[in-house]
Amino acid sequence: MDGLLISVTEQGVSTRPPLVIPSIAVSALVYNAPYVYIRSSEDMWIVSLEDARISQSLKVDEGKVLCSLDGEIFAASKQKLFTVSMTSVEKQVDVLISHHKFEEALALYERNLKQHFSDDNLSNFVALKKKVAFQYLEEHNFEKAAELLISAEIDPQEVVTNSLSLPAESDSETQERNQFLEEYLLQIRDYRFALSSRSFIDSYLLELYVAKDNPEPILSLENYHPDYAESAAFLENSGYHHYAAQLWLQGGDEKKAWAIWKRLSSEELKDACFKPEEVLECMPNISDNQLLLDVISWMITLRPEQCIKVILSTPGLDTLAVKHVLDGDVKLMRLYLESLPLTEDIAKDLCEIYIKGMISGDTCCRYRFRRLILKVNPAVRRAIHDQLPADYGVERLLCDSSQSAADVLDKVVTIYRDYDAAETICSHFSPSQPDICLNLLKYMELDKNSDLPDAAARIHSLLKCMGEAVDSRKVINVLPPSSGFEQVSDFLKRSVASVQKEQQIAHSMVSLLERSIKREKENLPNKKIVFLDLSEQLIENVLDIANWCGWPAF
Repeated sequence: MDGLLISVTEQGVSTRPPLVIPSIAVSALVYNAPYVYIRSSEDMWIVSLEDARISQSLKVDEGKVLCSLDGEIFAASKQKLFTVSMTSVEKQVDVLISHHKFEEALALYERNLKQHFSDDNLSNFVALKKKVAFQYLEEHNFEKAAELLISAEIDPQEVVTNSLSLPAESDSETQERNQFLEEYLLQIRDYRFALSSRSFIDSYLLELYVAKDNPEPILSLENYHPDYAESAAFLENSGYHHYAAQLWLQGGDEKKAWAIWKRLSSEELKDACFKPEEVLECMPNISDNQLLLDVISWMITLRPEQCIKVILSTPGLDTLAVKHVLDGDVKLMRLYLESLPLTEDIAKDLCEIYIKGMISGDTCCRYRFRRLILKVNPAVRRAIHDQLPADYGVERLLCDSSQSAADVLDKVVTIYRDYDAAETICSHFSPSQPDICLNLLKYMELDKNSDLPDAAARIHSLLKCMGEAVDSRKVINVLPPSSGFEQVSDFLKRSVASVQKEQQIAHSMVSLLERSIKREKENLPNKKIVFLDLSEQLIENVLDIANWCGWPAF
């Protein structure tokens, strides 16, 4: 039966757990801290009291003596004398690893580290983990290998190099190895110990995904920061030109990126992953204006609307260069010129575009021309006048700066019956010449036989344009007799409200004057004070409006 080895102090108190001894005949027992040496007729055990386990066992032939002399352990047979000592932990670990007992080797060294901790022992333990992890890789035990590699914080580049050096007997083994590397690198890329290797990790992950013909998932990773130049060149060599351009752009080399996209757009290069929409999104971020113009020069034929949006939203572009790029596309040129501050040269260019549009029958160009010609100086008007065909009488009249605005308005209405042009004149000059609207208002008639079928709407719009700048009595005097209340109600309400407001102000002023005069009278009692009723005229204005509307007297 098994026996128990029990340690006690001199007081007979046991401080260690008992140790089970195999069922043998013990011939000798020697203690040499922290080990107990036990000899039988054929075996010798070395027992560790620290962890209560048999650390080593030896075969002994004809062993006769086991003793301790001066701290040394001796064993003897009839003819030979031996010294006995514990094998070092390192040698024990090597033996265990050679027999592929990896977990036992790690456990042994970990126990030794707890008992004899030092920086050197810790470094040795990390080295042991790395050695065992690489052994697991050779055996394709990837789960245990990854666990040890992470706990030992092994350099990812060393892991990849070691993994690639392992022979692969088949494609399936290669796929398994690559799958391990992919999962391992994705797991550790955000770990603290791997942050310094982020560039290498992301670059190699890209290679693994390209090997699977699917680089997009890795490129969309959060905080993806490979070696941009190396990875972009790799993608180009692999035929993924669009993704290569994206990496060149992220790496700060705009010219290389856009050079690739230019070749893709012209189909000089082929790439199924090419996405023009993504390229367009990158255009506003081009930092170099000259590069932006170069890109627009070849992109304009492919995506004109998007290009003009980029141009309009990018200040600082050279005007002449942009005009050169847009030359040949009248619509885009017009949009660009209309977005610029109006100068004499720009006005001339726009007028030239508008005139060509008018001749081709574009009514929008005619409307734009009329509004523009009223804004430019007389010299430009005279220059434009000579470019207009003779049958554009209204436009030629608008260019005639020798006549007053009121005269031009009268001729536009009486000669050409062009109320659109007349309203344009009123809209332009009403801030500085409010009464000009009255000239147009008197020509509008609501009779069914009139040549102005939309007169009601025009009257409403014109009254709104005048606002409160024109005396309401003048407006009432020139309103067409057929005007109904529904056409002028808004104007009348505003006028009445304005008059009432003025009346309130006048009453307040009268009260202030009365109080002030009263004080003056107290100081100068002999002076004659005359009060003027300033509200009479205002009341008359309100009565005029009420009479015109047919309201009852009040």
